[in-house]
Formats: sequence, C-alpha cells, structure tokens
Amino acid sequence: MILSAPEIVRRLDKDRAQGNLVITPYSRDCQQPASYDLRAAGEMLLPKGSCTLVPTLEWIELPMDLAGTLRCRASFGRRGILLGAGFVDPGFRGQLTLCLINMGNDDLPVK
Repeated sequence: MILSAPEIVRRLDKDRAQGNLVITPYSRDCQQPASYDLRAAGEMLLPKGSCTLVPTLEWIELPMDLAGTLRCRASFGRRGILLGAGFVDPGFRGQLTLCLINMGNDDLPVK
C-alpha cells in the first residue's frame, strides 16, 4: 500500500512515543500527493560522471508496519541525475544517505 498525503500527515501527528512515523524537520512544501521529497543536508556540487553520497536533512523514523522506497524525481532525471534507489526497512531510525550519480554533461548543484 502507498500512503496518501493525508495518511502521511495523520501518522506524523500521532504520539511519537508509540512508534509512529517521524520526519524531522517536516516541511509542507515537501509533501507530495503520495510521497515526501527529502532534502539534502547542505548545498553540494555533484561533479559530472561521479557518484556522490548525499546525507538528507531529515531524520526519519518508520514504525514496524511501514517500509519506504527511495526514488529519484523526474526533474533530477531530466538533468542527468540518477539515484541509487533503495528500500528503507520497517523500524528504521536515522538520517538517510542517498547515492546520487551525475550522468549529465555539467557539474550540478544540489540544495
């Protein structure tokens, strides 16, 4: 099952002590209809032709009944950026690190 935006927000608003979904810091601007856009922890330059590990700004906590997938935004793909996508296990707690690969012709900034 994929969670809708209202369900994501509902799970964020539940009591954190009971092992519910946590995204900190949360931004409404990053909430999509059925996903949440993670942000880079700081500004970075992705050199062309290279793989760069990028930590996320957000701290994530998934309850035991929820797993996550990491997918690249189409706007990144159009610029030649690929995401070494992955799976986030139920019960994960921490900051995610994304593997971004710049296959484009130019060095690209990420914010």
